[in-house]
Amino acid sequence: APTVQELFANGLDAPSGTYTIGTPGLGPETGLGADASLKGNFANTSFEISPYVNSISHYIYGFLRGDTIQAFPVRQFGATDARLFGLDASVTVQPAAYFALKAGADYVNAEDTRRNVPLPFTPPLRGLVRATYQDQTYMGMIETRLAAKQTRLGEGDTPTPGYTVVNLGVGLRFARQRVVNNISIHCDNVFNRVYRDNLSVIKDFIPQPARGFRLNYQATY
Repeated sequence: APTVQELFANGLDAPSGTYTIGTPGLGPETGLGADASLKGNFANTSFEISPYVNSISHYIYGFLRGDTIQAFPVRQFGATDARLFGLDASVTVQPAAYFALKAGADYVNAEDTRRNVPLPFTPPLRGLVRATYQDQTYMGMIETRLAAKQTRLGEGDTPTPGYTVVNLGVGLRFARQRVVNNISIHCDNVFNRVYRDNLSVIKDFIPQPARGFRLNYQATY
């Protein structure tokens, strides 16, 4: 069923930086979907492939109209018939003890089947490459997240260029009185890359977060 915001919004929405307008006549979504998953393990290699397809009637979505109210871009909610199909895939290889390499990708194709045009705010092809070292005491990780440019644009969409972001992490594990302690520090967006996410409604004037640090602690009893 549609949310209260999708039905009755009519004013500034601070989190999205838009003037949001609902559509009171929206009804519930109904859909039919199918998905499958194929997993395998061969010696030091494992993989998973998961395709899916969904057909949805009265699919509710938000779009930017292209005008402004009170100097804020206007976002409105509407409904259409939609078809979404995609794929998630990953493979992990352990070439040596304590060491693992992982590569993954995901893609979704979202279509407005009433007008035969793309749906807005659809992620582009994305990928991940990660190398991890983990023994009984120490952990180290480096990963690269990638996204292709998005030029398959829906209503109110603007194109976003592709990007590559590198993240790092190191950690320590130790046991005290039957408690396993895990402490790690992570640096996200190591090279302080300026990039924009196609799913963000504020991507045209605010990019994704710059370089940041996280300190994590986990206790296992």
